[in-house]
Amino acid sequence: MLGLLLQNIDSTIYFGIRQLLLGPDESGDPTAGMPVKNFEGREIPGTRGGFVGRTKLINGDKTTTFRELRPLDNIVGGTAGNYATVVATGTNYTQICIGTAPPVARQIPPGQSVLIIGWYLNGDLGTGGCLRVVLNNILRNEACADMVYAAFNHTLLTLTQMVFAVPNDQLEISAFNSTGADVTCVVFPIAFLIGPAAQLGLEAPPTPI
Repeated sequence: MLGLLLQNIDSTIYFGIRQLLLGPDESGDPTAGMPVKNFEGREIPGTRGGFVGRTKLINGDKTTTFRELRPLDNIVGGTAGNYATVVATGTNYTQICIGTAPPVARQIPPGQSVLIIGWYLNGDLGTGGCLRVVLNNILRNEACADMVYAAFNHTLLTLTQMVFAVPNDQLEISAFNSTGADVTCVVFPIAFLIGPAAQLGLEAPPTPI
């Protein structure tokens, strides 16, 4: 699903997302890759190889790569292929794909990390509806559900609220319904799972670093 959404994003934004994941030269190399530089031309530490490179340094696995987050992944805990959630009305947030209210944080597995950069929502959760990501009990990403629902393709990037979670972090991804009735909709973060190729069900990169 996320792959289809990204196909409809402006090409400049798409390549910007790839550079976030793999570094400015898209090498994914945390040691020899090109770093991001500040306005003075100085290297910003930890930016070589992007978030994939940072995860390689954490888990020491040269096959580390990325793919779109899926409902069955551990940090979501849903059912394969089911992106829909019954977002219950009431006073509690609802955990995506599972429907637990209140939500329960899930732990990032060893060797993996997650990068969240936005939202997709195709249901009306009311003017008080909200989408959020809580990392280690700290609110790290919050989006007005109305704004996401009304956006082009029901997709909103929240690049000033990016969330990067590493192994053993506790992550909660949930939605709030402010209407007077339960709403069944597809609500899912624009997010990437990063980790060893075998864990992600992918082939190893052709020239691992």
